Amino acid sequence: MIKRITSFTSLLAIASASFAADLSGLITNLNSDNYKERQSARLELRQVLLDTPATERGASEAQLLENIGPGKPFATRDWSIRVLALIGDEASVAPLAALLNDPDAHIADCARRALAANSSPKATEALVAALKQDAQIAYLDALAYRGDPAAVPAIGVVLSNGSPEMAAQAALALGKIGGADASAALLSKYSKADAALKTSIELALLDHGNISSDAARVLATTASSGVVRVAAYEQQTVLDASGAMDTLQIVLKDESFPEGESMVRVAIGSPIAGDAIALLPSMSEVDQTVVLAAIADLNLTQYEDAVLALLQSPSASVKQSAIRTLGVIGTIKSYEPLYALYLKNSSDAVVSEALSRLNVPSADAALLSAAKDKSHPAAQVAGFQLLELRNTDGVTAVANELAQPGNDEDVRKAAFKAMESIGDGESIRTLLNIIVTQDSMMRAAQGSLKKLSDNVGGAQYQWTEYYLPALQSAPSDDARKGVLAILDGISCEPVAQYLQQLIATDSPLRGDAIKSLSRWSDLPAAQVWISLYNSDGVSDADKTAALRGLKRVFSKDDITGDSRAKVEFAVELIQGASTVELKDAIVSGYEGRKIDRTTAREVKRLFKPLATDPDVGPRVKKLL
Repeated sequence: MIKRITSFTSLLAIASASFAADLSGLITNLNSDNYKERQSARLELRQVLLDTPATERGASEAQLLENIGPGKPFATRDWSIRVLALIGDEASVAPLAALLNDPDAHIADCARRALAANSSPKATEALVAALKQDAQIAYLDALAYRGDPAAVPAIGVVLSNGSPEMAAQAALALGKIGGADASAALLSKYSKADAALKTSIELALLDHGNISSDAARVLATTASSGVVRVAAYEQQTVLDASGAMDTLQIVLKDESFPEGESMVRVAIGSPIAGDAIALLPSMSEVDQTVVLAAIADLNLTQYEDAVLALLQSPSASVKQSAIRTLGVIGTIKSYEPLYALYLKNSSDAVVSEALSRLNVPSADAALLSAAKDKSHPAAQVAGFQLLELRNTDGVTAVANELAQPGNDEDVRKAAFKAMESIGDGESIRTLLNIIVTQDSMMRAAQGSLKKLSDNVGGAQYQWTEYYLPALQSAPSDDARKGVLAILDGISCEPVAQYLQQLIATDSPLRGDAIKSLSRWSDLPAAQVWISLYNSDGVSDADKTAALRGLKRVFSKDDITGDSRAKVEFAVELIQGASTVELKDAIVSGYEGRKIDRTTAREVKRLFKPLATDPDVGPRVKKLL
């Protein structure tokens, strides 16, 4: 066993000797003329020393120190000092301190940086001693980087006696070091400082949260910067609750207090929130509004009672703020008073919005019950409208139910209105049935159905699934007229073909079909109008209707379809037109109005061949 230990020790000695030799070679190559060799030595030296345990770096540190003096090449000195910044300890302090006055400014700066990173407390002493030199800012930065409280007294001297520039830097250095001594040094100078230095001290006191309760109190009430006041007050609420409440009282008594509103808001989101809320009834209207907004933003549901109390405020603005806040934080406790306000004035947008946002599932059940209670029509309407605003599950089914005949007229109107935005396929069927049965509320149903169909989209699907079956099952042609009147709401080719068939077969509904088609502004209508215009034995009245319909189609850009296809069809019709009046009707659709950019581009591109047309050429040139 003893032999094994001896052998292992021998191996270590050999390895150390080998390492020392390798390190010496690397140091020599730091000044090599070969760039790759020099760079390789730098990187390898750095990595080797970082990989060496700290307890075994002594010999390496000594070797590096032998190569930093004035007699060595610059490259060797520079990199040796840089590596000492990574591994140096107390042994490096004195040699590095001796270089702070080196004739080479770069070497002196490297030495300063190495001392700033040195782990020994003596490095602080060396940097403090150097504060008397000209480059004070650099040494203040180095001491700030170290963060050693032992440097506070010396930096405090610079703060008190240094030039304005040095004093400002000293303040910032103390802020980075932090601690009670640094805070005390800053505060002792604060009251006697000029405006510029005060700002530096304020920022220093707040740096990294290194602030005492006294400093927080002073800055919260006297700092020159509003931002600093608010930041200091935020820290005061954590450090000194009693003092923070005293500061809040000062703020509340002075409406002109700088950043007062922001400080009130800070209080509501801090540990003193409960005590601050207790002052709510006695606050000014402005402060009450600020507090209410903070309660809402922070979702402080525990203060619901305090907010409810402000519903009795004589101030309309405070009352509205309280309503908005309850919409965010309210529970079932807030539902009843808000609903009572809504019943008094259902057009009050603030109350409606608050009730729509209120996260109270049991309120939905109450509103559903109210919406179905036929004994109180006004409450029915109010309850249903709120269900719509709250987007409650099942509200569309309720709308479909309330729209049926037998319900109060106002209730049905509210249901129709709701269907426009929340309706489904069953809503479309319901409204169509009301129309074909010629219900007393048919006209209102027509208006709502057009809006609902526009929102739902998929015109061909709606036609196949809802509109056509309703027309086919209608008891009479008279009953179908109400549906024909709103077919422009689902304009598409199958609907156009249906209308064309009515027009071509002299149906009793022919006039209604022409009237319905006259409201269209897309291509399927143009095709029907051309067919009518060119039909055998067409009457003058039908020709006039066709020309008027064509002009409408080509004078509207806001259509469903492709602008290019529409312009292409216009060119095709003009080129094949059998009469001048037909050409006139089409060209006039583009005249005397502002054409959208896409259509204008297509007109300029596709209308060029028409510029030589003997009938409309001059007018086309103007369009181009």
